[in-house]
Amino acid sequence: MNEFPYTISNLKIEKCVHQGYGLAHHEGSAVFIENALPGDVIHAEILYKKKTNLFGKTQSIIQPSPLRKQERCELAARCGGCDWVNIDYSDQLQLKNEILKDIYRPLQEQVLIKSITASDQTDYYRNKSFMPLSLNEEIPVYGMYARSSHEVVSQKHCYIHPPVFNQIADEIIDYIQKSHAQIYNEKSFSGNLRHIGVRSNHDHTEILLILVTKNRKLPFTNLLLRQIQENFPQVCGIIQNIQPHNSNVILGQEDKLLFGRYYLNEKLNHLSFKIHYKAFFQVNLPQANAMYQLIRSLSGTGKVVLDAYSGTGTIGISLADIHQEIICVESNPEASENARENANINSIRNISFIQGEVERVLPDLMRDKQIDLIVFDPPRKGLDDKIIDLIASLNIPEVIYMSCNPSTQCRDLIRFLKQGYQTSQIIPFDMFPHTWHIESLCLLKRR
Repeated sequence: MNEFPYTISNLKIEKCVHQGYGLAHHEGSAVFIENALPGDVIHAEILYKKKTNLFGKTQSIIQPSPLRKQERCELAARCGGCDWVNIDYSDQLQLKNEILKDIYRPLQEQVLIKSITASDQTDYYRNKSFMPLSLNEEIPVYGMYARSSHEVVSQKHCYIHPPVFNQIADEIIDYIQKSHAQIYNEKSFSGNLRHIGVRSNHDHTEILLILVTKNRKLPFTNLLLRQIQENFPQVCGIIQNIQPHNSNVILGQEDKLLFGRYYLNEKLNHLSFKIHYKAFFQVNLPQANAMYQLIRSLSGTGKVVLDAYSGTGTIGISLADIHQEIICVESNPEASENARENANINSIRNISFIQGEVERVLPDLMRDKQIDLIVFDPPRKGLDDKIIDLIASLNIPEVIYMSCNPSTQCRDLIRFLKQGYQTSQIIPFDMFPHTWHIESLCLLKRR
């Protein structure tokens, strides 16, 4: 029996599967290799085993895949920020369509899996990034974590977020050097500055800067404010978030407003939104617009609609003008308060908000209220079985299920179908170009 890690030579990658792994086979085992492409022949370093499946990474490429046509980003092999930036976008879409076929194979006899909807914008599309800080030979750097590690890969440019994000981060590095602010070390739990966070509206006229620290004290904040305000007048808020715990969770519960405000203003279709720095909001706004327009079309009119995992209220508010009543449920208190403000900003009156865990709130809510349609946009873990069973037991007529994880969505759809629902098609969107991530949407109806 081999001891980990060990090498498999001349391993040929057959296809890409969920989570972007390249799939190969060796001596009766499926082998999943991160950052590998169909057609690659590699020396693979095998790191661990789950059941009969082996998992590893590329040690070296013997013969590159035909998909490896360009080298736009020299960091791509190491950086965990994206996966496929060096692949033609048309090939990325084809890989995602193949991944979708694999994921939804259990439903292929009953449901049409549509081809993925391309993103109009493929570079610089993200409106939010959190970049970890580290020391490289005692020099402060920022970037993204290397794949499967917490080693920071230093960057000066990134194809998935706007160049201004890097320009602001460079200014923070200059401030750190001038102020001698200490960089956090997660191994020794020493130092202070942990992450640089940047959030922007669609045209970059408003930007929030978030500095995540271990301690409340931040040296020479007047120097920081002066540098940012002089060089980036579009920054409308600078927030210090304090995360004192030795944790992978980026943001802590406590914060201090150093300048401006906690939120930025955004437009989504014809509506206006305030977005709190902690609140969930889709990172690719043009694709979010397209998905929300499709949700409007699928939802019909004149219904009582429950928007679960509602975030800042974007979906519920975008449906309010065509439906009788909207009820939004969200656990994050900042997002829930944001949603109330957003309804007021848009003069929407037929909407209410409940702040609480969806799994806890829904049972009583659905028993007390006649719900015609539920719109779900859950976290990656998908829906709790009890929620699906409750929806079925109460004969909720329709469900729109939006997912950032087709794998858990497929699992949940199988349970919905067993409970007497049906869906004719699954409509995927490429919300995250240059990565393996996929957003998908479907309408379920009670038989």
